[in-house]
Amino acid sequence: MPAVSGHHVPHRRIRPPARVHRGNPCRNCTAAPPRARSSPMSPLLRALLPLLCLMAPAGYAQEDTLTRRLPEVQVEAPAPAVPPLGLPLHRWSKAELERLRTWQLSELLSLLPGVFVRDYGGASGLKTLSLRGLGAVHTLVLWDGVRLNTPAQGLYDLGNVPSSVVEEVVLLRGGSSALFGANAGAGVLLLRSLQTPAEGFALGLGGGSFGEWRASARLADRFQAHAVQLAGELLRSRGDYPFPSNQFGQLTWERRQNADRTAAALMGAWQYWDGHTRLWLRSSAQWSVRGVPGPVVQGRVEFARARLWEREWHTAATLLYQLPTDELHVLSWMRWSELRYRDPDALVWGPNGADESGLSTEYAAQLRWDARRGQLSSTLSAEVLHEALSGSMLKPHDRSSAARQRAALAALGWWSPLPSLTVIAGLRWELYSSHGAYLSPTLGAEWGSARTHLRASWSYNIRPPSFVELYYFNFGNAALRPERVHSWNLGIELGSRTLAAALELFTLLVTDQIVALPRSPVFWSTFNVGRVWSRGVEAMLEFAPIEYLRLSATATWQRTTDQGTNPYTRGRQLPYTPQLLGSAALTVRRAAVELGLHLHAVGERWSQPDNSPQSRLAPYATLDATAGTDLRLFGGMLQLRARVHNVLGASYEVIRNYPMPGRSVRLEVRWDNVRAPATSAS
Repeated sequence: MPAVSGHHVPHRRIRPPARVHRGNPCRNCTAAPPRARSSPMSPLLRALLPLLCLMAPAGYAQEDTLTRRLPEVQVEAPAPAVPPLGLPLHRWSKAELERLRTWQLSELLSLLPGVFVRDYGGASGLKTLSLRGLGAVHTLVLWDGVRLNTPAQGLYDLGNVPSSVVEEVVLLRGGSSALFGANAGAGVLLLRSLQTPAEGFALGLGGGSFGEWRASARLADRFQAHAVQLAGELLRSRGDYPFPSNQFGQLTWERRQNADRTAAALMGAWQYWDGHTRLWLRSSAQWSVRGVPGPVVQGRVEFARARLWEREWHTAATLLYQLPTDELHVLSWMRWSELRYRDPDALVWGPNGADESGLSTEYAAQLRWDARRGQLSSTLSAEVLHEALSGSMLKPHDRSSAARQRAALAALGWWSPLPSLTVIAGLRWELYSSHGAYLSPTLGAEWGSARTHLRASWSYNIRPPSFVELYYFNFGNAALRPERVHSWNLGIELGSRTLAAALELFTLLVTDQIVALPRSPVFWSTFNVGRVWSRGVEAMLEFAPIEYLRLSATATWQRTTDQGTNPYTRGRQLPYTPQLLGSAALTVRRAAVELGLHLHAVGERWSQPDNSPQSRLAPYATLDATAGTDLRLFGGMLQLRARVHNVLGASYEVIRNYPMPGRSVRLEVRWDNVRAPATSAS
């Protein structure tokens, strides 16, 4: 896919090589629920209502993605296995991530056309990724093969990812459950970290507006056939940014309350390679505490003293054995995460307020065989997964825990009958202990020449209910069925040395959608009654008339409508789903200095499923300015980065009554002499 920045790289013949799948030929280019009523709803459920709204028909967003492009760099470790699927794929390399130095993944992904990040404001606000009009529960997030979508809600807060340790980001747009499994109906986000053998160390320190600062460090070394790395990050923010507030018709300026956050992450990795064998072990620990401010209504902040504590640990082990034409991959991982919510003002739950907690555990193992025979490449895989949730926040059938298991078998093949043509077919069979067996097939084709590339795909995907949807006290429904998603994609790319363009047509049909409906004057529950139809067009244009100047523009139109039986919401745009998205960027790079301007625009949305005029949210646009330079100093590279977000100080809300920060400034300095030795194994 043409890039948002960088020179155009002509498309290459699509054929998955024997060892590492190169993937898409462009990959190296560089009804809102009715108003809430007073009810004995758990305060944790109320505080996490945005999460539940992402799973019910309350605002899905769409994604348009075109890769940022940079001069190619040598990546020593195997890249994530993303073979051609007839879908657009976008990749940020390690070198480009170092240039951008974003502090949160949401900042990076929002640069892509069509991506709509649900942002509840500031460093403490929830941030989830929605693609192509479908909610975050339909976007699978994998970090070195570990599923980050929680079994509790089925989605993941991107603000929890320590971006300074991420080496590579890959975004695949479109249904891909046949390859990656559940929750991939709209796409997959792949993260990779500490997989490139290296030597040296790096230190970084930055600060910005509203008491925000970040410290990061990395240490790497090699000895004989071993490599070790250690990385850490500490992020803090007061989050007390000013915003305009309408109090009974009078405009006043307030400061965001209870929006502070402190987050720490520590990660270690060890690698061993010997001939055809590579063994990799990584472990990560994360901790955070933050305020959970609610909406601001007439100057009053709900959950003004609510706090959320999160702890997470996960580890992954990977074995890769390479043969002349085949590869054997063995992956096992485990994940443990704990959440505690405390609100002393929720006195309806007792004199001490609310104090609820949940603990989730996950264990998985996967075996994959990649083979190539002449013009045919194939992947065969088998995997098992156990996931459990316990705690006071979950009360299924008078119990305090729930668990389920799943097993899967998958086969995908890529056949190249012509030098420029690849035909794709695959089938995945999944067995759930709680729902039975389901099939996820896919069909596709890709054709490419030096300046033109065509692709088409269809897939049938699955999204199992989350534990909250199944079992949450007075809310869950244990009889729920998984959602199914039909995904169609048709795309074309055209490119030359100075000009590149891309166009994608897509449609998604969700059946058995899980919807939250009232079952009494005070209680709500979940049911399989919804249908959603999302269709749209995504376009991109990039122009690089001279080496140091790049211009790009993107536009997305999407129509994501409720197709259920309710006459008041049928045919209406889903809440918090913009019909129009757009962006423009100007980048100038001379010598070691790079300057950039980025414009991001979002069209009107509605907060209610009937799209009433009172629920309309106005369009908004933000302009960011960036500057950076790299200087050689003391045997390493001194990286200086500056960013002004929302230069014009626009006042806006992504989610109703959740004000976003105005103008903010961030500066960061980092000294880095971590380098991959020329002799590292590939």
